[in-house]
Amino acid sequence: MNGGLLMQILKEDVREKILISSIYFISKEGFEKASMRNIAKRAGVTVGNVYRYFKNKDALMEALVKPVWNEVENLIINSYSEKENEISLDQIMAKFKDIYFRHRENLFILLNKSKGSKFENARNLLIIQIKERLKSEKNIAKIIGEDKEVFELLAKNIVDSICRIMEICGDDDKKFIDLSKKILSILTVELLNKEVRN
Repeated sequence: MNGGLLMQILKEDVREKILISSIYFISKEGFEKASMRNIAKRAGVTVGNVYRYFKNKDALMEALVKPVWNEVENLIINSYSEKENEISLDQIMAKFKDIYFRHRENLFILLNKSKGSKFENARNLLIIQIKERLKSEKNIAKIIGEDKEVFELLAKNIVDSICRIMEICGDDDKKFIDLSKKILSILTVELLNKEVRN
């Protein structure tokens, strides 16, 4: 009985080593260039053993980024309800920072290193979702008006800024917070100025 429990713990430990190794290679080389052989070697297992845990590299990538994508998608789509008070852009950014601090490497891979995987369009999907979210916020929509390109540009700038900040900051949480606040201020200051002028 205890032997079966020990084997299960060892299996989960091996799976975790494979995931950690894949984060290392995919974050440096990208999904397309990361090799299962290198991932296995760094994890201390055979390539065949990697395939016992993950059917293919896509399944490995899904294990890394799908939970993070679900959280991000939930934040953008489901955190807004017309019945409730609107959640402001800075509140969304604060929640996004929370996701970043809990899943830094996985989020970086999802938004910056997923080319060639089924998640390669995650960044563009996030831009679309943020654009739609911005359009649904009455205060922002009132300021911007009907100009669809402005919503798209603002959403793209938010996502591109987040991605670049992640590249710049790495593990420096203080720098991430500082740069995020500055960029959010810059992106929203003109909206606030326009609201004051109107």
